Amino acid sequence: LSNNVITGSISPSLCQLRDLFNRRLSKNLLSGHLPQCWANLSYLRVATLSSNKLSGPIPNSISGAYSLGWLQLSNNSFIRKLPPNSKNCTQLMGLDIGENKLSGKVPEWIENNLLNLAILRLSNNKFYGDIPSSFCQMSKLQIMHLANNKLTGNISRCFGNFSGMYSENTRFLVNFDLSSNQLVGEIPLELTNLTDLIGLNLSHNHLRGQIPLKIGDMVSHESLDLSNTYLFGTIPESLSKLTFLSHLNLSNNNLSERIPMASQLQTLNGSSDYEGNPGLCMLPRWLHSITNLTELDPSNNHIDGSIPNLPFRIQVLDLSNNAITSSIPDSLCQMRDFFFICVSPRIF
Repeated sequence: LSNNVITGSISPSLCQLRDLFNRRLSKNLLSGHLPQCWANLSYLRVATLSSNKLSGPIPNSISGAYSLGWLQLSNNSFIRKLPPNSKNCTQLMGLDIGENKLSGKVPEWIENNLLNLAILRLSNNKFYGDIPSSFCQMSKLQIMHLANNKLTGNISRCFGNFSGMYSENTRFLVNFDLSSNQLVGEIPLELTNLTDLIGLNLSHNHLRGQIPLKIGDMVSHESLDLSNTYLFGTIPESLSKLTFLSHLNLSNNNLSERIPMASQLQTLNGSSDYEGNPGLCMLPRWLHSITNLTELDPSNNHIDGSIPNLPFRIQVLDLSNNAITSSIPDSLCQMRDFFFICVSPRIF
């Protein structure tokens, strides 16, 4: 019954269907509270109620549906804490309660009881406190999204032990997302042990220190976002090893010196953002070889020298507030797909 315009509340009579195996009611207009009769649904394996207008607390009786393997309540208006009785749902492989108004500390019982958990999404809530280091023991975890909460403390070194973050039989890993929190400290070198991780997003935190020199060991990376933190130092040359990288955002840090001269980054497409690093200088000459690149924003840096040849698919280019003093190359005039270009008034 997903993807309809079903309105009203969920009737408690639904709980009389004791043999119900699958409840899919996502992307409707359901409202009100969840009924308290989950204990009657001992055979329920899948419950997807995301993208509705449901509200109130998640009922304690949800623990009665102990056969649940997938629970998706995201994009609603649930409040308060995740009920501790949820730890009885030991068969859960996927728990998605993102995009709600849930609060409290991230429960440690998730690791202690939900041993089969492969997907954990708590993003866009009001969770606070440290990320439990016990999460590092979740050997089957493949997706972990904790973005846009109020989490504090350091990123534990033991997260580099996520041996279950990727497997040959499960190709759906998107990223390890801790963005938009209040995390502090340095990026642990141990994270570079996650060589099969496809995406890492640590942006919009209070991280300091340098980009790990071994960042290039994460050779499966397709997306890397370290923007809007307090990182300093140079961009490691090892970044050139990320030959599958299609999205890179290092903007609004304190990075300095030259952008690595690495033509291996030819897989970049979409956007590549170096904006707001006042110490960066000189555009690399290999930019033209990144044929899929459509957006380039190295504005608000100290980039000097001349403008190199650019990829023919480039659509957005922002070179403003740099130290470029060369003339605009004729090749820019041949790019018919441009819809935005901003250059410094010093270019002539």
